[in-house]
Amino acid sequence: MSDEDPERDAEGNAVPTILMVARSIARALWLPEFKAAHPEAGPEEIKAAWKSERYIRSKPVRQALKSLEKQGFQIIAPVVMPEEDSD
Repeated sequence: MSDEDPERDAEGNAVPTILMVARSIARALWLPEFKAAHPEAGPEEIKAAWKSERYIRSKPVRQALKSLEKQGFQIIAPVVMPEEDSD
């Protein structure tokens, strides 16, 4: 796991790379499902829905990534982390 350029959370604390990657993967999997179920949802509704689902959806992805790390895979964050609410 690489923490060379960590993202910061709301309190200014560094967010580990594995958590950033897990959240990104979880959101990428969740968003099409949410949009299909709520085609009328705007950006604020999507943001609020993701906030309530983020932990539940990210946990199994984070566990899978940690398992992969134990097998020797390296999880490296991109140079620039995409915004969660860029849709």
